[in-house]
Amino acid sequence: MAPLILVLFFIQDTAILFNISILFLLFSNTFVFQAGLGNPVFQKFKGTALLTAVFFAPSIFLHVWVIT
Repeated sequence: MAPLILVLFFIQDTAILFNISILFLLFSNTFVFQAGLGNPVFQKFKGTALLTAVFFAPSIFLHVWVIT
């Protein structure tokens, strides 16, 4: 059972990191970002990026706590 949980935790954390990287890749594909005005893009999606980071940190903590 423990190896299965470890694999599922790894998949979940990898998916969250993949989500963050896709979010920033989508930022870089916008015309506003390519024109050098990245700040408005980050301001508009600050909540999304912050929520993902806030979800990722406790998720890692919980996974480490459950495994140990």
